[in-house]
Amino acid sequence: MSPRLARMSRICVTQPLAALLLVCTVLTQTSCAQPGAREAAEEFRIFWTAFRSAALDGKREQVATMTEFPFRTRGPLDGDPVRTYDRPAFLRLFDRLLEQDPGLSRETSTMQRLIRDKTTIAGRELNEGATQARVGSFTFRKVNGRWLFTLAYLDE
Repeated sequence: MSPRLARMSRICVTQPLAALLLVCTVLTQTSCAQPGAREAAEEFRIFWTAFRSAALDGKREQVATMTEFPFRTRGPLDGDPVRTYDRPAFLRLFDRLLEQDPGLSRETSTMQRLIRDKTTIAGRELNEGATQARVGSFTFRKVNGRWLFTLAYLDE
């Protein structure tokens, strides 16, 4: 076998082996991280079902039990000020939050429509640590082992 052919055969064998090793490493790391992420995703799905139902049924008091206080809003830009609301102010604000455009498409919509249409939660709604989730302009966070509605982006 010529030296060139021998070098090419080594490349053809070692590159696929390196790629296979990389894939196995990634799969091993992913499978080790998945149980906690899967559990958090399932907990958020359960929370989302209850939150969605209460929000769509207009049960502001029930939504308030799933909300962290002081509740926070901010405008869509990073420099927009954060405003805080106690429970009574949140109850007055909630209908306005539902009418807010989630900003996910060129067409005008509402958070209420998004909540109605979002019957299931995908993994992309959860952050990598599975402690925060975002659906449209609403942000949820896991606080002391419990999912809560914590912030909404609100055009003032």
